[in-house]
Amino acid sequence: MKKYLYSFFFFMFIISSIHAQNFEIYKKKGDQFWLKRDITKQLIKAIDAYKQAIELTHDKNEKRQIWGKISYGFYLLGDSMTERKNRKAAFYNGYISAEKVLEMDQHDPKANYFHVINKLSYKDESGIFYVILYLKEFNRRMNLVMKQDKYLLYGGPQRVLARMIHFTPFLLRSKFSVGTLHDAETMLKEAINTEPRLALNRVFLADIYLDMNKKILAKKELIKVLKSPVNEEFDLAPENRLSIKMAKSLMLKHF
Repeated sequence: MKKYLYSFFFFMFIISSIHAQNFEIYKKKGDQFWLKRDITKQLIKAIDAYKQAIELTHDKNEKRQIWGKISYGFYLLGDSMTERKNRKAAFYNGYISAEKVLEMDQHDPKANYFHVINKLSYKDESGIFYVILYLKEFNRRMNLVMKQDKYLLYGGPQRVLARMIHFTPFLLRSKFSVGTLHDAETMLKEAINTEPRLALNRVFLADIYLDMNKKILAKKELIKVLKSPVNEEFDLAPENRLSIKMAKSLMLKHF
């Protein structure tokens, strides 16, 4: 009997070791693809590798980090797509992935942030009134995030709150107390001051200026983005490359 028990435990040890090795292989692959997440094909490969890695670990911290990347990855994927059904599918998978982390810790700041940016984008694809239905939830989650890290991801909460104002029709902003375009402008300027290297905050500010019919100010912000370096050593360099594409698109559309 002891012989069989030893064999069983030895077998389980071998299986566990193989899983650990495979986990590291898939995670490393995911990390390599993640560095080029501004390229859709690389982003999809990163998500797939991370999804395989997460099946091979029982470590809660590893699961939290990887589900967070998967959630954010789906957000970037949805943002890169043109067809509405594909965008919605990506954003849906994004907030479902964030919920995997929230099941472990409902106060996790990044998970709450990723949940909101995906769900806000998903509801926006469904129509503005679906966004309005969830404004209280979005505000609650952003307040929770800001209590823990006011400038998470270089002004993430400020970007979300500014976008909520941007998405909400003018006549409904006061009714639902989301704030004004001037509030959004202030938030984004605050985010820019927090981390000037992140171009996305300037792109969002330019979008707000276009809403305010301040085209000269919008153009100035877009030119700053187009002239600024990507900063390859910056951890959000891929986002800067995406922001440059967004700035070019806005320039072509409005100027």
